[in-house]
Amino acid sequence: MKGEVFSLDIPGLHIEGLRWRLGPRPILALHGWMDNAASFCRLAPLLQGYDIYAIDLAGHGHSGWRAADVRYHLIDYAYDVSQVLHALGWSQCVLLGHSMGAAVASLLAAAQPDRVAQLILLEGLGPLTSSPERSLQHLQDAFSVANQPIAKVSSLVDWNTVSLRRQQTMGGVTQQAAECLLQRSLEQVAGGCRWRSDRRIALSSSQRFTEEQVLNILSGIVASVLLIVAIEGLLLKLPTLTKRQQSIPNLQRYDLPGSHHLHLELSSVQAVADTILAYAGG
Repeated sequence: MKGEVFSLDIPGLHIEGLRWRLGPRPILALHGWMDNAASFCRLAPLLQGYDIYAIDLAGHGHSGWRAADVRYHLIDYAYDVSQVLHALGWSQCVLLGHSMGAAVASLLAAAQPDRVAQLILLEGLGPLTSSPERSLQHLQDAFSVANQPIAKVSSLVDWNTVSLRRQQTMGGVTQQAAECLLQRSLEQVAGGCRWRSDRRIALSSSQRFTEEQVLNILSGIVASVLLIVAIEGLLLKLPTLTKRQQSIPNLQRYDLPGSHHLHLELSSVQAVADTILAYAGG
């Protein structure tokens, strides 16, 4: 079941995405880094009872790019999502996030607890962190590429080559799953394909939270939280996962078979959907 295309405008940015109308309960779905709204093309049709909006975050998929003088910072994605909720006219909703999208959802749920009724996190709980001793290195790395020209139009790429590379960078995701994302990440042009995403989303961040800051932020989440962890995924490698869980007053964790993109793989997506529906009372 393919999603219905939708679009909306928020201050300074055009947002596009996919929608699945399966019921009255609103869900806003946020994809991971370098992914897009199609990340939910297999999970969303299984979530009966919900009206699911999956957006392409800024610089990804079909959504707009930030201005040439603006960088991509994680906290700014949270501001964008708050503006999307306003544009949709939602006073409150369920937030569903995968990986980076889970980090963004965590930040917004803490910053605006009255806007988030439930928080469903797939393979993510808060943002990446760094020690204070690494602050200078992050700053220097970011400035080292700050003045490098970034082409507005990417060069042509071969579909098969990109598909293989996508599998490798996504931690072993199958080609079939990778192609779900590539349909929205690439555009067909004469002579091949071209990336839609802004290359600046891959640049080094100039600053990261410390772990202590993240623990403090997570403590502000009052919504009930469902955390789904993939047994063969990436989140289990986070050494502070237990401390992060303990920072949230109302969190339930489920470990399911699957990889980092377990919501996109045919072998694991049904279990993810069943867990969400059982938790949310669907």
